Amino acid sequence: KFQFLQSTWDSVAPSEYQGQPAASAPESVQDAAAQKLYDTEGASQWVTA
Repeated sequence: KFQFLQSTWDSVAPSEYQGQPAASAPESVQDAAAQKLYDTEGASQWVTA
């Protein structure tokens, strides 16, 4: 669902999903990680063209 750099994913994903590609996590886990990233970093992490 979301595309994360591995280092970014590892910083926001639950420990059981760290070190694995974000795409291998359930959508609900990806959603929670994206929300955590947004809450801590704001919209700057999303590139809009």
